[in-house]
Amino acid sequence: MTAHGDGESNQSSVVGHFRVWKDVYVSLEDGARIRKVSLNTLVNQVLSTYVRDDVLWEEIGYVKLTKIAFRSFLSRIPDDELEKLGDVLATNTPTAMMMARKGAVDLDATLDYLRFRSRSGWFSMRETKRDGRETLCFMHDFGPRYSVLLRCYFKTLFGLIGMNPRITTTSSSVVVEY
Repeated sequence: MTAHGDGESNQSSVVGHFRVWKDVYVSLEDGARIRKVSLNTLVNQVLSTYVRDDVLWEEIGYVKLTKIAFRSFLSRIPDDELEKLGDVLATNTPTAMMMARKGAVDLDATLDYLRFRSRSGWFSMRETKRDGRETLCFMHDFGPRYSVLLRCYFKTLFGLIGMNPRITTTSSSVVVEY
């Protein structure tokens, strides 16, 4: 392998040679064209997602389901139980994942964990600064019940590190200010 600088990510890269199945190669070419990125960029994104995210998801166990199925599950959970579910979901797995990824449970590890989750399709995350406060906006398309779940989830998650941020919701977003 030969090391090279990578103009896109400021990381060094290596040249490796791999054989891939023809149908996989064609799918990668199609995906790169649709996303308007180079084939090399798409391959790096796919491999990065696998080594940074998918391996960890596989280790802790996960279930893939469609958004339609998830919305259906949410609609069947009573309101008071939905809020409790947010607390439960924020207590065990996030802490374990923060320790695995960062070796700590602090603000930096929490933000890293939330960026990780945003890459998994549960929400998109935008970080900004507003009126001197850090602001995280989480957008989703699961409906207002998911905003309720996320509000409780974020309250508990930030509570684990001794923070009590201001949290506001809409039917398709949750904003966390600290």
